[in-house]
Amino acid sequence: MADGGEHQDNPNPNQEPETLQIRGLFACLSSDEDSSDEEAETDEESEGDQVIGNVDEDSENAAEKEKPSTTKVAKTPKHRQKEWAIDDTWDVSGFADEILDPALTFPFELDTFQKRAVRRVERSEHIMVAAHTSAGKTVVAEYAIAHAMRHGMRTIYTSPIKALSNQKFHEFSKRFEGIGSVGIVTGDVSVNPEASCVIMTTEILRSMLYRGDKGLSQVKWVVFDEVHYVNDADRGVVWEEVIILLAAEVSFVMLSATVPNYREFAGWVGRTKRRPVYTVTTNYRPTPLRHRLSFRGHDISILDTDGFHPEAFHQAKELLNEKVKQAPKAARRVSVTFESRPFGMTPGKNEGGTTEGYLVEKVNHNDPSKPAGRLGVKPGWIVVAVNGEDVVGQSLDQVQQLSKEASLPVTLEFEVPPARMEAGAAGAAGYPLVEKHRGGQPQKLQTLPRSAPPPSRESRERTETQRLQALLRTLEGESRLPATDMPNLDVCTAEEKSKVHTFLKSSFERLSEADRVLPQVCRVEELAKKGIGIHHGGLLPVVKEAVEIMFSRGLVKILFATETFAMGVNMPARSVIFTSWTKHDGTQRRTLLPSEYTQMAGRAGRRGLDTEGHVYILCGDDLPAQKQITGMMTNKAEPLNSRFRITFAMILQLKRFSQSGVRVEDLLGRSFLENARAMRRPEVRRDLACRTEQLGSLPTVQCIFGEPHME
Repeated sequence: MADGGEHQDNPNPNQEPETLQIRGLFACLSSDEDSSDEEAETDEESEGDQVIGNVDEDSENAAEKEKPSTTKVAKTPKHRQKEWAIDDTWDVSGFADEILDPALTFPFELDTFQKRAVRRVERSEHIMVAAHTSAGKTVVAEYAIAHAMRHGMRTIYTSPIKALSNQKFHEFSKRFEGIGSVGIVTGDVSVNPEASCVIMTTEILRSMLYRGDKGLSQVKWVVFDEVHYVNDADRGVVWEEVIILLAAEVSFVMLSATVPNYREFAGWVGRTKRRPVYTVTTNYRPTPLRHRLSFRGHDISILDTDGFHPEAFHQAKELLNEKVKQAPKAARRVSVTFESRPFGMTPGKNEGGTTEGYLVEKVNHNDPSKPAGRLGVKPGWIVVAVNGEDVVGQSLDQVQQLSKEASLPVTLEFEVPPARMEAGAAGAAGYPLVEKHRGGQPQKLQTLPRSAPPPSRESRERTETQRLQALLRTLEGESRLPATDMPNLDVCTAEEKSKVHTFLKSSFERLSEADRVLPQVCRVEELAKKGIGIHHGGLLPVVKEAVEIMFSRGLVKILFATETFAMGVNMPARSVIFTSWTKHDGTQRRTLLPSEYTQMAGRAGRRGLDTEGHVYILCGDDLPAQKQITGMMTNKAEPLNSRFRITFAMILQLKRFSQSGVRVEDLLGRSFLENARAMRRPEVRRDLACRTEQLGSLPTVQCIFGEPHME
């Protein structure tokens, strides 16, 4: 039966009804793929029995059809399955004998997973490496580049962000000097785009594929760095498009963080390209990490190689509770309206004193007939405003005179000292509504929602600065910083200052005179001479690149960066500091995901230089819940999920470059999304067959008022 047919009957009783051929929401795999010579042993019927990443290999029983059972429909395996994702467990003891003439050598002994991956590169096989940050995945990419150069072919190295592209361009230019050329193509710059190794963002490669760039015919390897970006809600579709559109003869090196379903993703790639994908993974971290909470000047270690330490977290909680008990309670303000004159208020012992004296003496408090007593005003409350006019600092005589002259009703605003907050008057936390009386009629009055004016921006910045200074002093005391001299922090030597000056002068020569005096340029230059750097998306590209290079050279000792830089750029540091454990994702403020935290925290610890990496979380005056912090630090990363979707840009690109011969249906049928549906296909088919059988066994119901054959 042809795909997309609209026949309502099934002339062949032995053929499975079309309704059982689950094709997914959009489209099935293209027929040319299912009937390719390489997989001629796979027929349409057996395709429904495959698991993710598998297709039928034997064709002896390809013509045999499933026969429905009258009792129970069970799946009976009829074919041996071909694994598209294969775990590489090769014994590396024979590495030196097999790789006699390596395309690239390294000044250190390769780890086991690196040797296995290099062997697959030598065989021009697809390889997926899933490992922790700073584990050494770049070694595999470098070897693939050298392997292509040896054979006179090209390599495309794709990265998710420009900062990572810039870093790899500088690294590879030095690494392959004299071996081959290196270029870079991003939205900001294009340098040597015809080089042997071209570094670009994945979006640039997608555009080249859509327009059928002739330079792609010489590509032997494509390296997908940070391939777990396929999970990105906005950009993940780009990775799927590129993998689908690349030619079958191009080999892949896919580098990913540790994710639970890396084999499922590798199986989809292998099935799409009709070539096995070998997976290599390791949980080994060359430099172990120690995670700490920086709380009120205390450095509390809560996670290391021995696991999470709940007793240390409880220690931080005890410190928090102790501080809360010692902290002075803020006064609350209550506003009360009097229909009659609020007289009877007398000053305290000091006549003519300020309103800090006691008001509403015993006569008012004990006599319910007095206005103040009826309204619940307590002794010790302090008048701070009369009809909205601030009277703080004025004498009681002046306050009484002002209230006497004011027109009725008179509204007095009281400040309730913390020691005088009785349960009935002060209410619960959060300042609820309190009852008042006007002319004998009970009404409701909202107490003021704050006990003091909110802190100003300068105050908040000052508090944040003090927190950072306290942490930096702790780092200095434990010899984790070169030196600190707060608040004039300067961690550069005279020689380093000279290098920074020379480098920035040459880097900013390309800028115009007007751009050289921009505040951001001047500020970056000023901070860089002290060993401090800043990096975010608002900086000019040349400024960002300069900061990245200085950090890689060790001239910038302390870098304040956004999440993008920390997650993407492979520039390890001794310590990583989180100023917050939450972020705003464009919709809501939430706790960092385990994958986000692990990726950023993994930058701590320089392989071969540090015995361990240090990760700090600044907690300020509050602590996260233990469930939040343990989930963020110890939970598994989110599995890779398809973000494939049809966009207007995709349709226009396909129409514009129609010579590519690619249809939207082809992209949909080969997507990771459709692959996930294929995993559920056998179960759905069995359930559908069972329910169809049950439906057929139901007795026919005849309606005496209806036609015998109602449609």
